[in-house]
Amino acid sequence: MEGLGVAANIIAVVDLSAKVATLCLQYSKEVSSARADIERLRTQVEHLAITLQAAQRLVEGTKGQSLLTSQELVDSFRNCIADLERLEKKLGPNAARPRMRRFGFRALKWPFNSKEIDQLLASLDRHEKTMLLGLQIDQTCAH
Repeated sequence: MEGLGVAANIIAVVDLSAKVATLCLQYSKEVSSARADIERLRTQVEHLAITLQAAQRLVEGTKGQSLLTSQELVDSFRNCIADLERLEKKLGPNAARPRMRRFGFRALKWPFNSKEIDQLLASLDRHEKTMLLGLQIDQTCAH
């Protein structure tokens, strides 16, 4: 049954990754001052989604239950989901999102500084590597 939990967590991470990548794309179109940071974050989130879509196929496949290491990484998936939810909340359209007035229009303001982006990227990269290493260990043990 734990395979279903891992698969559900993977689906949640992939879904949140897509939402965050879309929000980053919207910001990159409207906030030119932070374009490089936005692009770095969007790229990392998209890579995470691609990796986890592949992991999802393995976990949901016929040998999914035999991927013991991957089945034990539920906490890693939950931590990744929590990070992505915080990102989505900070980037998402809501009343708390910081806005600036410019030329009489309401313009978006990028809510992160470069140091925060570096920390976010490192965290997402750690999540991705942990999940990939778990799958790699499972694949090595299976052969």
